[in-house]
Amino acid sequence: MSTQFTKPLIAALGSIFMLGILLACQTTVATTQNASQQHSQISVNDHNGRSLSIRHLHTGKRPVYVLDGKTYQWEDLTSAQQEQLLVIEKRMLEVESKFKAHEIAFAPVVRELEEKARMIELQAREVEREALSIETEAAKIDLESLRELESKMKKLELKMKQKELAMREHQELMLAKEKELRKMESALHKDARLFEKEMNKNIDQVIEILDAG
Repeated sequence: MSTQFTKPLIAALGSIFMLGILLACQTTVATTQNASQQHSQISVNDHNGRSLSIRHLHTGKRPVYVLDGKTYQWEDLTSAQQEQLLVIEKRMLEVESKFKAHEIAFAPVVRELEEKARMIELQAREVEREALSIETEAAKIDLESLRELESKMKKLELKMKQKELAMREHQELMLAKEKELRKMESALHKDARLFEKEMNKNIDQVIEILDAG
């Protein structure tokens, strides 16, 4: 594949890689589901020398907190602690929800870029295979088959022009999508900093509340 066609693909893959880094941030959020249980967790390690996990083991149940290896069941907390933690939990969910919206918005753009890249690669490989076939045939050529070979080469040249045109169209679409992705990425960078700041603030407050108990 020529360099001119791979440039937008490389740029797009760079954007996708950056998205993965930003979505990770400092806070790890994981969710798994099956028929009987939902498990979600917010986990941070070495947060100013502290570690904290907030786990929701079942739908509708209050979370379990693990601070520096010590477990805090919801029912073991005072009513004042519970009230404060409920407020913080609501804020954390709101912040997470806003940031997740970026991930949802990225998905269709990334899928389209991947599809265009796949089409360009398939078309380039097809031309390469046909060129190799003719090259192999030319090595065994005799004078009687020369005209047939020339005819095949003309057909290949025509096909290459058609494929190049198709690849250019895909490239233009990829460049347009890449611009769209860059704009989204810029907004994501900004919100990522706010996300991390807000989450760290909430985590500090959770640690402070648990320490007070």
